[in-house]
Amino acid sequence: MIGDVPKGWSKKTIGDFADVTSGGTPSTNISEYWNGKIRWMNSGELNDKKVYDVVGRITEEGLKKSNTKLIPKKCILIGLAGQGKTRGTIALNFVELCINQSIGAIYPNDSFIPEYLYYNLNLRYKELRNLSTGGEGRGGLNLSILRDILVLLPPLKEQEKISNILTAIDDLIEETDKIVSSCTNIKRGLIQSLLLKGMPNRHKKFKTTEIGNIPDDWEIKRLEEVSTFLDGKRVPIKEGDRSKIKGIHPYYGASGIIDYVNDYIFDEELILLGEDGANILTRSLPLAFKVKGKIWVNNHAHVIKPHEDMNIDYLTIYLESLDYAKYNTGTAQPKLNQEMCSNIIIVKPNMSEQNEIADIIETFNERVQSEKTKKQQLIKLKLSLMQKLLSGEIRVKA
Repeated sequence: MIGDVPKGWSKKTIGDFADVTSGGTPSTNISEYWNGKIRWMNSGELNDKKVYDVVGRITEEGLKKSNTKLIPKKCILIGLAGQGKTRGTIALNFVELCINQSIGAIYPNDSFIPEYLYYNLNLRYKELRNLSTGGEGRGGLNLSILRDILVLLPPLKEQEKISNILTAIDDLIEETDKIVSSCTNIKRGLIQSLLLKGMPNRHKKFKTTEIGNIPDDWEIKRLEEVSTFLDGKRVPIKEGDRSKIKGIHPYYGASGIIDYVNDYIFDEELILLGEDGANILTRSLPLAFKVKGKIWVNNHAHVIKPHEDMNIDYLTIYLESLDYAKYNTGTAQPKLNQEMCSNIIIVKPNMSEQNEIADIIETFNERVQSEKTKKQQLIKLKLSLMQKLLSGEIRVKA
């Protein structure tokens, strides 16, 4: 909501200072309209926030024979339709493109800084969704609603300063994402190499096994031979019952912590391996992960205690690296039963080399976690600055 107008600022509706439009979609039944050279954006791509390219391409004929529009660079784009998260999502395009009917566009002009309006509307996501037509904001936004949105506008020079500050933070966030991506890719390649070939230039002789060539002095074991399953100690607690025993101890499920309770079952370093759920195949979250301390585990995660001659970090890395599609025993829902997991093949170096491999991978894990923490701090800083700069609580010298 718009508060008091800071000194030297103005309050205007978007329709007072900019033109708005929406797009369309060429008929998908006419192949001549598609796979041309003109960029065509769908509403899902609003989630890219700053748009430098899109997947879709249409032809000149598709542009002429449909309601889509070719818009210039630096339009502020707004998701108009849908009950999901897309409605009210704001983006800024840095290339000329066409848009579909679920996207509204505010044309740039010399009376405002596009980046300023982009950040202003980004901060007001919930407000925009509540402006939607239909009961309880479940409908959609339309161009009339967009034109009537009130915006606080500082002088152009101040808009530019504010935009530059927030853009600088966005650049830092993007840089952390690049570092995380780079470290993750390097780590993935290292894992594949280290878990089959061992430390670089160390091994001269290799032997053929059921999972490929491995160093001659390494062993092939089954998971039950190098660890103990503690699944019999797991106790599931219904959500309603957990609400009565809230506490400080993590309550784990298949993919991590899902609650906190006032008691615990385990108090040692262990590995949890998700037992069921889509994540067995999608791997959108860690499936095998190390836990320690006082915890409670339900019956959706296998509890694995490595033997003394197995480095817990090495075994966790190894289990997390596997493709579990071949171990899936579920039909309607993916599942890893204990019998199948017990027979998972484990490549076992000597303890010293396990330690070395685990230390190398942990170095990358620590860097990734450090960058993720840094990103969250930057996001928090950006939100705080957006709230203060875009309301005029903090003023910048033009």
